[in-house]
Amino acid sequence: MADLTITNLDPLTSDEIRYELGRGNWAPTSEDDHAWIPALRSCPGDTTRLTEDQVIDILILGDGYTDQTEFKGQLQSWMGDFFAVEVYERFRGTFRIRALFTRSAEHCSTARKSYYGVAVTSDGRVSSDHWWNANSSKGRRFRERLFESIGRFDMNTARYPGNLSVGGSGTVIHNELAGLYSNLVVLMLVRTTGSLNASGRTRRVKKPDAQGTTINVGFGAYSLHEFGHAFAYLEDEYIEGRGSRANRRNPSGASLFTVSNLSFNDNLSGALWVHLSPWGMAPRQAAGSEPSPIVGWLWRGGEQDRRVWHSEYQCLMNGLHDNYAFTTVAADDPTAFPPGACTRIQDGGANLRWRDPPRYCLWCQEIVAMRILEKTGQLEEVGDPGNINQRGKVWHARWVSEWRRRYWNFFDVTAQIQSRETLYANPSTEPGSFCQIQNPDGSYRNLWRSDLYKPFEGESQGGTSSPASQDDEELAMLNA
Repeated sequence: MADLTITNLDPLTSDEIRYELGRGNWAPTSEDDHAWIPALRSCPGDTTRLTEDQVIDILILGDGYTDQTEFKGQLQSWMGDFFAVEVYERFRGTFRIRALFTRSAEHCSTARKSYYGVAVTSDGRVSSDHWWNANSSKGRRFRERLFESIGRFDMNTARYPGNLSVGGSGTVIHNELAGLYSNLVVLMLVRTTGSLNASGRTRRVKKPDAQGTTINVGFGAYSLHEFGHAFAYLEDEYIEGRGSRANRRNPSGASLFTVSNLSFNDNLSGALWVHLSPWGMAPRQAAGSEPSPIVGWLWRGGEQDRRVWHSEYQCLMNGLHDNYAFTTVAADDPTAFPPGACTRIQDGGANLRWRDPPRYCLWCQEIVAMRILEKTGQLEEVGDPGNINQRGKVWHARWVSEWRRRYWNFFDVTAQIQSRETLYANPSTEPGSFCQIQNPDGSYRNLWRSDLYKPFEGESQGGTSSPASQDDEELAMLNA
């Protein structure tokens, strides 16, 4: 079980306080203070000690907090949520988590007079106007104070090489990796007058006076979701605008560094998670009136609406926005509201608790495990290519041929799949978490009857091409 203890390292001060979070996870005893990782190569229960350049550092900062008690309360909530996610709990020995409270003179606001000067909008959200890398005096002050705070701790400052390529502006992961701190992530909680932690985002911040060095910072609320961006480079699975069309493509060559939780190809030959599907490593089918298996198919949406898919209905990387709750036909959706309003309870829409309880879809879970094992050096072998881009290809092939089975056995993914299928078929067994498919009378829609998912497409055998999946024409036929 994870240690949830918060230790104050500076009990005699009040304006700047360092904390250790769950030290017993990454330093089990006073005699053995080395981080560790389950030894997936060997017998169950064995562990491997990590060196200082393999440990994964998480630093939690707070901006706009005038009361350290409020900040500490946010730390306790965050840690409880973090270790409620199975992949983080099972790899808890790899994460060295610290926090720093720095008292602000006032809450975060549009005036930017808090300690770090995080920019927020008039409605209390973290702003998206590129202030974090701006060359203004406030932009420079933000970066200087950010890296001063990082310097208050010993950190693993390993970086990805500057020649690591993940596809430029068309990358299918959250951001570029070249020059990025690989084993250090910052989360910054944002206190405004109206919120203990404002709605946020994740951004790559430049280190002052260090050409090309960057760090991922997750700002604001839903920090587990933001951590998925900042640490594992996962993309959003929700729909930001119904009717929008994705224009990205899957990478032409598989690399561990470009593995994405989104797919822009619905063909079986380009499938990223077919091993999780009913056609995969845990085959399953339904007969008669039994619920059809739905985990690991193509679920509609991923930032855009059309021509992009994710692997499962519920996930930490999903969320509110313009999702469909059950069907793409708004009038038949449990929300019965047009785009936008359907996501808001106060407007009469459904309660879309996509992240409750905190749980990744099984494909995101696997990607997070890949990132942990890659960052801690577990995938390396003697004779691997010197070029980082070639190593990414070799490590991906190694994952598919060797490590996926080790990971599968360690997590008992077959049992996880069955558990998910059972839960989706019987949402009332987990009250509250599936409100999004609930009818006004309290009954539940049969999610396996939803038109939000479909199996992988077979390869074209010639002739005219079929219409893009779930375009208007196809939906009209499906719902005729």
